[in-house]
Amino acid sequence: VEGKFLIPIGNAYPFLNLMAIVISSWMLVWQAALAQTRLDALAARRGVEPTDWEGWARFLAENPDASFYSGKITTAKFYLNHVLPEADAIAKAIRSEDMSIMEMAESSFAP
Repeated sequence: VEGKFLIPIGNAYPFLNLMAIVISSWMLVWQAALAQTRLDALAARRGVEPTDWEGWARFLAENPDASFYSGKITTAKFYLNHVLPEADAIAKAIRSEDMSIMEMAESSFAP
């Protein structure tokens, strides 16, 4: 179809945003998995269970490494729950193949 070659150009910005969200999600999940392994090992060494709320809070407050790993996991959860869903909307917009941007006359760019 004539003009279809412009679709990637017209969607460059949304595509870059989509990739940023997806790749950031992947990186955060990867980091969280490593952090979970290390946090579990630290907790096992200290004999702390995550179900013991008071003990767990004390464990995190007294152990900077454990607190760091916990923060990595929490950050990944937040990002996956609040930012990653935006990727679906961006992908839907790209798939719409809307090229209304091409309807703007050249004279509209400058007086």
